[in-house]
Amino acid sequence: MSAEGDRTREIRRLRAAGGAARIQGGKGKGEKGKGQREKGKEQRNAKRTLTDAKCEANSQAPTATDQRPTTMNLQGVKLTWLGHSCFRVETPGGRVIYIDPWLKENPACPAEHKQVKKVDVLLCTHGHFDHIADAAAIAREHNPVVVGIYELCAWMQKKGAKQIAPMNKGGSQTVGDVRVTMVHADHSCGIQEDDGSIVYGGEACGYVLEFENGFKLYHAGDTNVFGDMHIIHELYQPEVALLPIGDLFTMSPREAAYACGLLKPKTVIPMHWGTFPPLIGRPRELQKLVADMGVEVVELTPGKTVG
Repeated sequence: MSAEGDRTREIRRLRAAGGAARIQGGKGKGEKGKGQREKGKEQRNAKRTLTDAKCEANSQAPTATDQRPTTMNLQGVKLTWLGHSCFRVETPGGRVIYIDPWLKENPACPAEHKQVKKVDVLLCTHGHFDHIADAAAIAREHNPVVVGIYELCAWMQKKGAKQIAPMNKGGSQTVGDVRVTMVHADHSCGIQEDDGSIVYGGEACGYVLEFENGFKLYHAGDTNVFGDMHIIHELYQPEVALLPIGDLFTMSPREAAYACGLLKPKTVIPMHWGTFPPLIGRPRELQKLVADMGVEVVELTPGKTVG
């Protein structure tokens, strides 16, 4: 049985449960032994088809709309949101970075972006399936440098990644033409294997990317708000912050608005919303909450490049 099939069934199971179930790709602790086998059998016997699952998931995903005008200045960086927490970043020097690559079964990812054509660097914030489902396959096919916390990089190497650049929180390294700093995230990080077991994936993290022209971008990963976001502002001062707002597994707009007060970015791009029914947070809610902070909330359209 393929890992892709398992993930599809997880999406279908979450849809059927209306959010009551937990995503098993690391969103909760898995059980071992007999319990895992029974759960796998239950998933294999699911009556709903892959097509039905995709159609239902797509009904909840962010839709393609005209991109609204923005004052955001990415200073030569090209940014493409591919739905959920996945982004394609092209540096001013032409290097291509994928962050949290979940593409093939990501209902919000446009069809023309599900196949990676070029990638120089893979950044993985943590090991849940909706962030690394395609990471190993991309690493084997394109041989990018894989950046992640130590344990996650070791797992990726075991899965066939040839170039890994492990690091830990507080550390920085230059990868290609970008300075990467790993910062804290308040989240879990179990990795689900093909047999349903959960292995230790280190800790969840976020990244501050500093480009050669000095522009700084913060990808928070999956996280709740935490007080040390103010330290991220004081030390790194990212101009643009990519923040999860979906609720349930991450911050809601309320917590994200508080995070804006700590981070003090010029622009916030919401992510990790609308992919599944339980992810109910919406960018318009965040916009209302930060209206007096001088922070611009930019709602990106999946597949549309800005910058």
